[in-house]
Amino acid sequence: MPLAQIRGQEASIDLISRTIQSKRLPSAWLFSGPPNVGKCLTALLIAQALNCKTYQGLDACGQCDPCRQIEVGNFADVELIEPSGQNIRMEQIQEALRWMQYRPERGHYRVLILDEADRMNRESANAFLKTLEEPPPQTTIILLTTSPMLLLETILSRCQHVRFQPLSSEILTDLLAEKTELANDERNWLMQQGMGSVRLDLVKDVQGLRELHSQWGFWLQRIGASEMMEILPRCQEWSSAKDLTWERLLDWLETWLRDLAWLLHELPETELLNQDQLPALRKCLQRYSSESVLALYEAVLEVRHNIARNANKTLQLEGLWLRLKHLQEA
Repeated sequence: MPLAQIRGQEASIDLISRTIQSKRLPSAWLFSGPPNVGKCLTALLIAQALNCKTYQGLDACGQCDPCRQIEVGNFADVELIEPSGQNIRMEQIQEALRWMQYRPERGHYRVLILDEADRMNRESANAFLKTLEEPPPQTTIILLTTSPMLLLETILSRCQHVRFQPLSSEILTDLLAEKTELANDERNWLMQQGMGSVRLDLVKDVQGLRELHSQWGFWLQRIGASEMMEILPRCQEWSSAKDLTWERLLDWLETWLRDLAWLLHELPETELLNQDQLPALRKCLQRYSSESVLALYEAVLEVRHNIARNANKTLQLEGLWLRLKHLQEA
């Protein structure tokens, strides 16, 4: 697959293509941007281009043994590291760094792709930093993240930063039509919730997730003592759910708070992300000020950051709902 076929990222792909063709590769790249917009696929295409047997300055052929093996994740000189549980563990980083010290076995470059790089704890990040400072020859490191602000400044400064953009509604519509069998209404809802990302991870339970959003929206209209008696016991359930309900809650709260800010500034209702909950949003306008919406958005980001650093998820969610209640009363 040619790099140029990555949809909606023309400026980023042009920069990457020119860099590869110049043969002046950085020792490390940092791809940042929303989830599911092409960062990981681009990293794998770079790995193919660097190891393709017939590459001549344009794109990998996609047909030789290295290209095919990289595509299926079975090439000795390309390693993809993902979080093990909540974090990227020190053992994973140490093993990857040992792997990088060896010369390529079958290709021209060893390529290490670190997905969700912001999930490294400080110990792992510091160990990784040493390799960024003195990378082995014939190696390329590609860090992927949705939250570059969570990475150490010293890591950021040693990477060539490429920013990936949210996808347009037209591209999202086409991709969801190609990759799912959802009805138009469900596709439109998924597109709004994705905020520029292709959220295929939500496809299997669109109806269940919409019902959950509706329940959260109902509670937010007025969080009294009786509502809190329902909500707080559920925080444990959401925190331990295999479908990452706690993360879905934080994602939804971001869209909800964005919509509240939109309405508070009297912007067009047609652009709301939660169109199906417009009555509930209007009721919330009476309970939250612009200042409290901003404070809550910062609180959601703080909870994400704390959980990424291995904080207790249940306590973090309970604290967030208590904050939501407190700011309604303020």
